[in-house]
Amino acid sequence: MSPALVSLQRADGGWAQIPSLGSDAYSTGSALVALHEAGISVTSKTYRRGVQYLYISAAGTNWATQALALATSSAADSKPVSDIGRISRETPRPIRERN
Repeated sequence: MSPALVSLQRADGGWAQIPSLGSDAYSTGSALVALHEAGISVTSKTYRRGVQYLYISAAGTNWATQALALATSSAADSKPVSDIGRISRETPRPIRERN
């Protein structure tokens, strides 16, 4: 399943509900959960691009989308959920390639 899901990732790092729509936070969060469950590392380029998309899409939106972006980022960085208050004040970091 994960190769097909990875191939559906958009240039902006997100995923969409259907091909004719743009990327959205709900689809991207769902895709990241599925990738994680399939064993894709949270340090992979695909996963980190999705997290960055969530950071960008969360700017100026409702608290639920922001919480999803922060929680996903926390998991990707292996930071405890108790750090979310601090993480929310940080500027999103650019994606770095990891081997």
